[in-house]
Amino acid sequence: FNFQASCDEPTVYAIHGIDGEAEAGVAGAGIIAEFNHCGEVIRTNTKWKCTASDLQNAAPVPPQYMDPNFDDSTWQVATSYGKNGDSSNYWYHWMERPVDEIGPGATWIWTSDGREDPQHPGSSHNDVFCRYVRK
Repeated sequence: FNFQASCDEPTVYAIHGIDGEAEAGVAGAGIIAEFNHCGEVIRTNTKWKCTASDLQNAAPVPPQYMDPNFDDSTWQVATSYGKNGDSSNYWYHWMERPVDEIGPGATWIWTSDGREDPQHPGSSHNDVFCRYVRK
């Protein structure tokens, strides 16, 4: 994504990830993103903080999670499932290629709620909220 926002204030890059295969009963979810802002490229990686959620079962959206002052201290550090273009990661194998529009430095991220199948990241919940604050 390219967007315009002030470079003089903290910026929150926030993503609500949804397992697009939840309806099909397929396990596995991940987020990969790259933002061009203020002359920097911000990529998903383990500097992001995430929390597992399940909106289908009435879990609430974290209030104000897009605010720079939101307290994400109880959120997990994002789990890395491999860089874009790394042929050994789950999504490269499923897609049979890297994500073309995103550079090789971006990392597939998600987070655990402690109940998932290690072979299928994101298998026990369908939503995740992730954020990174550029100060």
